[in-house]
Amino acid sequence: MSIFSLDFAQSLETQEKQSESKLRQSLVYKPDDFEVWLELIKEVEKYSSPEKNKSIYQEFLEEFPQYYPVWRKLAEAYNALEDYEMVACTYEEGLKYLPVSVDLWLHYCIWKASRGPQEEARSLYQKAVAACGKVYNSSVLWDKYLDFEKSLKNYQNMEMVFSALMTFPTNKLYEYYTRFKNFLDQFGREILDYQTPEEYDQARKLKLEEIISNYEKAVIENNKRKPFEQSIKRSNFNPKPVDQEQLVNWRKYCEFEENEGEDLRIKLLYERCIVALCYYDEFWIRYARYLEKTQGVETAREVYQRGNKHFLFRKPYLFVSQGYFEELHGNTEEAKKLYKHVYEKVAPGLLNAVLKHINLERRNSNFTEVENLYQKALEVAENEGKPETIALIASHYGRFYQNIMKNPNKAIEVFESALEKAPGEKSLYLILVNAYKNSDRTQEITNVYEKAIWSTELPQRAKVEFWVGYIDFVRSTCEDKEKLREAEENFRLNFHHEDLLIEEFKKASGIKRMQRSASYEYPEPIKQQQLI
Repeated sequence: MSIFSLDFAQSLETQEKQSESKLRQSLVYKPDDFEVWLELIKEVEKYSSPEKNKSIYQEFLEEFPQYYPVWRKLAEAYNALEDYEMVACTYEEGLKYLPVSVDLWLHYCIWKASRGPQEEARSLYQKAVAACGKVYNSSVLWDKYLDFEKSLKNYQNMEMVFSALMTFPTNKLYEYYTRFKNFLDQFGREILDYQTPEEYDQARKLKLEEIISNYEKAVIENNKRKPFEQSIKRSNFNPKPVDQEQLVNWRKYCEFEENEGEDLRIKLLYERCIVALCYYDEFWIRYARYLEKTQGVETAREVYQRGNKHFLFRKPYLFVSQGYFEELHGNTEEAKKLYKHVYEKVAPGLLNAVLKHINLERRNSNFTEVENLYQKALEVAENEGKPETIALIASHYGRFYQNIMKNPNKAIEVFESALEKAPGEKSLYLILVNAYKNSDRTQEITNVYEKAIWSTELPQRAKVEFWVGYIDFVRSTCEDKEKLREAEENFRLNFHHEDLLIEEFKKASGIKRMQRSASYEYPEPIKQQQLI
């Protein structure tokens, strides 16, 4: 090799290492970036090293065990290293995560047939079709199984496979029906039980009638499912979202199978759902609920644990759902752990998980812990500068004091404190007004309205709405005519009708027309109700 060729090779290797390093750095900040992982695999594969390939595949599968092509790649890497025991272990491990993956079963069977004894290969094919043979698009697996038996000239087994294929819907049902009849014509004398030509004719006739009968039943079931199957655009894992049409199709398909009531088909469909739509926790929850109804709490719990441990460990909402599931079944300590895991680690500060935990403590009358959790949540929201979150937490916290602790004054303290921290949140003013109304504190109500009206934090539209509420409140409670006149005059001066009374406000306040006129001293609805 010339020195120029050597320099070029070294330069290329340096570039590859730099590209790999850059991609790995990206994964430090976003470890679940699927596309970056795929790019990294491509970079590492350029080294043409089975050892390096094996290592990167294992890293990838720690993050995405639901992606079957990399399980296959890992098995091929072990095969290249002639570690055949690990090839089998890889396929077996992958099938723990993807038990109905037709493609993974298919490649496992092909590999086994190329190396193992015939009986082991046949046993694996039988295991494969038992696991996923009723998946609608499993024809590639059945085809290989038929080819395997044909290569061994085992026509009895081929007849059993064809017979099985006549009993359920597949995407190649008619083709299998035609092939079965042709197979019967070609090899009928070798597979049918007969002694004389007459007995053969009779046996063939009976077999053909059985084939036709089973096929006709399968066609009916096939036609029910075909529209759903034809609408599925994605069968394997992909982190990208699917469109609404796809979600609706999957939902309707699941509902259909549940109504049909065949347990195996229902579970097969849900197993497909939680791969193709892995990041849609609603399908995990539906699957768990179905299993809870049909097989009990423990089986349902296994689905939640499987999803959270292996597939959605960076996503919060299935953890939250499992927490609620555990609470419903009396496992409150586990529920607390799950909620805390979410808002402390998976999605720090996630309000949904915090409120679920608070409500759990409230239902168990742990009121001191409820107060601590609310206060911590408010601190986190304040430190993160999230006024809308402060308002939401305060509304829940205040209602806790109002409805559970029967302490309206403490509730008002919570609302007042929250308003100081989030003065631009309209909902807090409204909540505080209602709290004061319930306590008959007229002056405080007036103060809140005035604070809202002259706020520099609220948008103009919100201030107009508070003016309307303020005027209505003054009219219904004030006994001082001069004070009422002063309030209406301030309203007229600060919110002149044509400039600021927007269409929505006109509708809300009952104003039908607003025209400038020297004879109008006040906006029309105010003039009509003015005290004289």
